Amino acid sequence: MKYESITASTDALAMLPSADLVTALDLVAKVKPKRNSFPILECAYLHARGNGIVIRTTDLDLAGMAIIDDVLVDPGFAAVVPVKALMGALKGLDDGDVTLIAGEDKLTVQLGDVVSKIDLQDAADFPLLKSIDYTHSAEFSFDDFSAILNRTAFAMSTEETRFYLNGIYFNAPEPGRLEVVATDGHRMGISRQAMPSGFEGMPSIIVPSAAIKVLQSLKPAQVQNAVLMSVNDQYARFQATVKGVRFVTITKLINASYPVYSRVVPTHWENTLTIERDALLKVAKLMKARATGKSLAVRLEVQGSSLTARCKGQDCETAISKPCESDIEDAVIGLNVRYLYDLVNKAEGDTLTLILGDGDGPVRMYGSGDDAATYVQMPMRL
Repeated sequence: MKYESITASTDALAMLPSADLVTALDLVAKVKPKRNSFPILECAYLHARGNGIVIRTTDLDLAGMAIIDDVLVDPGFAAVVPVKALMGALKGLDDGDVTLIAGEDKLTVQLGDVVSKIDLQDAADFPLLKSIDYTHSAEFSFDDFSAILNRTAFAMSTEETRFYLNGIYFNAPEPGRLEVVATDGHRMGISRQAMPSGFEGMPSIIVPSAAIKVLQSLKPAQVQNAVLMSVNDQYARFQATVKGVRFVTITKLINASYPVYSRVVPTHWENTLTIERDALLKVAKLMKARATGKSLAVRLEVQGSSLTARCKGQDCETAISKPCESDIEDAVIGLNVRYLYDLVNKAEGDTLTLILGDGDGPVRMYGSGDDAATYVQMPMRL
């Protein structure tokens, strides 16, 4: 990312609600790296901006920013302190206005008769993100945005050798449609919708998993407005208001080409099977508990109106049959049962439809309760 240096003023004061400061620190702490060899990245940079305070953290690839508006703050207020230390200074305090005083080498934290002092770090060492211009911006309701992540994020890869799969792919396969995709090469989640206003002509981008996990950690009951997503061909920015605090996270995008995922989505096969979601979930859960070996293979046999699942355990073989509606006379396919369970668990609706090939091709699944989602799983050799 592009960074610039900063300087801090001394003996400047800020006064703000302690609850807002705790909320802001909880948010930016999601961005702070869990482990690193640079102590400055364990810190937050607090500074005045207009009549508010901005609190920033970064891990160099991802930046977090929490903005608390309408507070009493000196224009020159600035301080760089360890996040953990500042959160510790606020622990156990009553609700009320907390006073922060940035001295020459200490940050004083005072609420009532409780006073704490924290060593200040060199502000010039903190990597402050430079201003970024974005070419496209669109708003999503938080429920809609959460649904997009829920349909896709579970399928992100964690393999470093295929780094371009370590995130979620936003693209427009055709004018007027937005598709969001994640895959690890074994399973895939696809979310489709009409192109939101402001995203027309947007570049295709891969948002890294680190940023996605930060966004997933936001609790629906605490988010008070829409999610504003802004992008260019190098960065993505997400903004939401959480318990009265504006939270922004900015991430560098994965610089790579995403695979042409549409090639593995079955579209021309006619073998379909419809089954109650609860029934297939019960099958997947049982097989997941019984299957052994690295492959966790389960054999699915479809004969007319019956679906039978079989697996080999350590001490026994298990079979379970469930009724279904199908135009398939006889078909057999092998699947990884853990991935099957993930797909069934994510799909919504009373019934699920599976589109099958000849046993060597992928399986496509969608639920009756969510026509915006499609799930795909690659088969296994039995």
